[in-house]
Amino acid sequence: MSFSKWIFISGFLFIILYLFSKKGTVLSKVLFVLAIFAFLGSFYLPGVIFGTWNSIKSLKGKEVHNIFLQPSIPDWPANLTDSLTVISDTSQIAYILDLLKKTEAYFLNHPIPIWETNMILITKENDSLSLRISKTENNGTVIYSPDNELRKDELGSYLEKVTNFTKPSVMKKE
Repeated sequence: MSFSKWIFISGFLFIILYLFSKKGTVLSKVLFVLAIFAFLGSFYLPGVIFGTWNSIKSLKGKEVHNIFLQPSIPDWPANLTDSLTVISDTSQIAYILDLLKKTEAYFLNHPIPIWETNMILITKENDSLSLRISKTENNGTVIYSPDNELRKDELGSYLEKVTNFTKPSVMKKE
């Protein structure tokens, strides 16, 4: 469960404790304020409160030499690309990795995706990390890492440029 979800759940618990506390006491006022901050924090302020997150920290600094972009789900009409795309240019890889190292915490509110893709990062040691990337209707870009849901809006625009994206596509059948 992501950190933002924990914050949301704690806000819910603060509200319950507030409802059962004596009204007008200092404790009830503190619980109410904590609940408001937890709810607002989980939806609107995670990047400000929690700073940036490294969505690829599990690679432990290993050098990435290829990035594969593949359709997320066969026959899904909202793929970034309809076939495997290999990114091997070192400057493109460096830029993508820089974006992935500076993501923001994000609390999902069931965004409607415009497109999705699976991104697989391959290191020189043949280790890999798989991320699902989704661009939403509000031009947000959500990164589903193994541990968290994160956000980096510039990544979606850059991937569209790299793949010459014009509209969502269905995976090519071979």
